[in-house]
Amino acid sequence: MSSLRVLAATPRTLSFLAAPADARHSLETPLSWVLETAEGTLVAQGAMRKVVLFVEGLEPGCDYRLVTPLGTISGTTRPCAGLVEAAELGVHQTNPDNGPALTRAIGAVPPGGTLRLPAGRYLSGPIFLKRDMTLYLESGAELAAIGDRTHWPRLPARDEAGRVLGTWEGLPEPCYAALITAVDCTRLALTGGGTIDGGGDRGDWWSWPKETRDGARRPRTVHLAHSDCVTVSGLTIRNSPSWTVHPYRCRDLHFSALRIENPPNSPNTDGLNPESCERVEITGVAFSVGDDCIAIKAGKRAPDETEHLAPTRDVAIAHCRMERGHGAVVIGSEMSGGVHDVEIAHCDFIATDRGLRIKTRRGRGGEVSGIRLRDTAMQDVPTPLAINAFYFCDPDGKDDWVQSRVPAPVTETTPTIRDITLTRVTARGVSLAGAALLGLPEAPIEGVRLSECSLTFAPDARPDVPLMALGVPPVRHARITAQFAQVTGTIADMPPDKDPAHMLMEYFDAYARNHRPYKGGAWCYEDGLVYRGLELLHRATGEARWLDHIIRLADAQIGTGPSLAGYDPSDYNIDNILSGRTLLYLHQVTGETRYIAAAQLLGRQLAQHPRTRSGVYWHKLRYPWQVWLDGLYMGPPFQIGLGQHLRDDRMITDAITQVSTALDMAFVTRTGLYAHAVDEARMQPWADTDTGHSGAHWARAIGWLAMALVDIAELTSTPEFAPLAARSRALFDRIAALQQPGGLWLQVIDQPALPGNYEETSASAMFVYALLRASELGLWRGDAEPLARCLLERAVKPKPGGGLEMVEICHVAGLGPFEDRFRDGSAEYYLSEPLCTDDPKGVGPLMMVEATRILQAERRSAACAGQ
Repeated sequence: MSSLRVLAATPRTLSFLAAPADARHSLETPLSWVLETAEGTLVAQGAMRKVVLFVEGLEPGCDYRLVTPLGTISGTTRPCAGLVEAAELGVHQTNPDNGPALTRAIGAVPPGGTLRLPAGRYLSGPIFLKRDMTLYLESGAELAAIGDRTHWPRLPARDEAGRVLGTWEGLPEPCYAALITAVDCTRLALTGGGTIDGGGDRGDWWSWPKETRDGARRPRTVHLAHSDCVTVSGLTIRNSPSWTVHPYRCRDLHFSALRIENPPNSPNTDGLNPESCERVEITGVAFSVGDDCIAIKAGKRAPDETEHLAPTRDVAIAHCRMERGHGAVVIGSEMSGGVHDVEIAHCDFIATDRGLRIKTRRGRGGEVSGIRLRDTAMQDVPTPLAINAFYFCDPDGKDDWVQSRVPAPVTETTPTIRDITLTRVTARGVSLAGAALLGLPEAPIEGVRLSECSLTFAPDARPDVPLMALGVPPVRHARITAQFAQVTGTIADMPPDKDPAHMLMEYFDAYARNHRPYKGGAWCYEDGLVYRGLELLHRATGEARWLDHIIRLADAQIGTGPSLAGYDPSDYNIDNILSGRTLLYLHQVTGETRYIAAAQLLGRQLAQHPRTRSGVYWHKLRYPWQVWLDGLYMGPPFQIGLGQHLRDDRMITDAITQVSTALDMAFVTRTGLYAHAVDEARMQPWADTDTGHSGAHWARAIGWLAMALVDIAELTSTPEFAPLAARSRALFDRIAALQQPGGLWLQVIDQPALPGNYEETSASAMFVYALLRASELGLWRGDAEPLARCLLERAVKPKPGGGLEMVEICHVAGLGPFEDRFRDGSAEYYLSEPLCTDDPKGVGPLMMVEATRILQAERRSAACAGQ
């Protein structure tokens, strides 16, 4: 499901998230945007290439509206109690050290006010901010640390009350103050399009990574301590002497639209390390650093020091890009206070040594739990998941009591790791191991779950150890290595690194080549879905193979006379009409009259087909007085096409009227959706005695309707489609709103809390096809292209033995008696139907999705060329 929301607001800046369904950090296709005032005055516009948009130069306390293809959202800048211009307090680019002038300027900021630094490069020693203020670095402004540390202030380990102010590797220690230091700075904002340069490459900071000089450790670039409700947005923060951004004992922190950059060989220059913090949001941040990109800490236990320990919990990391670095997201090894409830989603990990890394050792104590990584792609990460309880850090890290595999007594110093979940994680170019886990024999790792995870191996990989512990053998191309660890699930092979579009076309080609008639050769709608998908592929690509498949398959069902295999018009089965659309297309492209003659067999059935009292075709003779949503796709689009061929406007009008009447009959006001079926006679046990509606909303039934509406809209003129237009728009908006966070739609579409409910792929394919077409036809304002990419990722999986397959397809569902059971239309019934793979009811719509994507891409290219 696409996401559109305001991430952060300061007096003069806003950051927004505008993420299509399958987007991670960057957008494959730029997304246009317009920012307006609430009155509609244009403020700014452009094209997003990342999912997070940062806008500055706004007015305080004003309402704004962001308009994108994903929708419109409103945001309000925070009020400002007073603006202080740094230049007016003596800050100037020519000053060798602007620290004193900046200190005066900070002191002049009223509560709720802003200090603005304009474009230019300003050298400075460390500055200490205060509570309830905004530091605003405009685009082009750079606050750069001086290189001489002679007069650099030190931040003590504790304040006068004994409260810890900062740590070094998890223990309280004095450090040189950070360039930006904030202690007790509640309601603080650091924002703007400018840069904070920590000066790590100036002076000698990187030459003594593990030492103490002049009684202090190396400084951070931004250090926050005991500060709640802090926002950091828009900035580039780089060139840090050690950790770049280090919040300690803070709550309600927000980081968005940042770039955090350090040279790859700079020591201990982690990107963002929340330590003993609660409720931290990190969204849309790009990291490229010399150590870990994000390292979540909770202090380190010492024999006589534990008062500094506190947990880190409720950390949300999303839409970030982690590049190079030792680890993308790391927990520990300083975790003695406990780390709990970390969610990492929609991120890219690129060429980091490890992806998700959890590290600890005996003596730490504490617990790591509730870590979830999902919908994330890794590229060239040697070990995507590394969990190590024998991490050989610290001077005693290689001692026998730490590294022995003999169970030790369990005490408060025994660390525990549990409840780690990876879902829909892909990793290309793995060299060592997909997952490497090493727990303690006395406290094994518990509850590691892998779901829908897949990888490819780097062909030129060399063996190496995946974990920093003694006694770990080198590995190459291992899938999962685990000792003293409980792991459920597997890591599957991804298809070889070929062009995904080419692979998908190969899948469709093989599917059509191997297709066997669904009902033993009898004319049926299931085959018709495959024919319709092949038709659209032929229209989109012009490749003869798709037409050849249709002719081969359809010709086998067309007899002399003409006749259709297994077809009995007296069944009055509306399902049998669908495949007639293929006959119309074959007549159009070949000119052979036998195809139109066969189509007219179906037309004669419709001329005599029984109808409800309101004039809508019965679903089948054996389902009297019943209108099913399925039938609206099976019959009316064919009737309109045949009417156009025969130049019979009455057939076209009748078809549209039937659909309009059926929508009136089936609409459920309470849900804004349409019932699977309506019994006009109110006789069926599954029908509501007042409305005639069936019970629960089955997604594929609504999928049939959605496809019918867009196909009818394309076949007809705007005036002809007018009776259906408003209801179509409302339905497409409702469908889009019901998309799940995983990108698909539920089997019982409107009940996400229903036990056993699941994301079903055939309905999802129908919805994506309909939304793709609807966006082009002006019936829906959203962007369906990301939905299509997400669908393909989720629905098409590597097949055991090679190739691809479409998974998680509901085999069949209906209403009334069928095969010795009664289908009552309840939610529980729909969930009871079995799942299958590669069913035409899924693959046909999936072909339609890809064909529509190709057609729309060609039209966009043609439009650009025309401009």
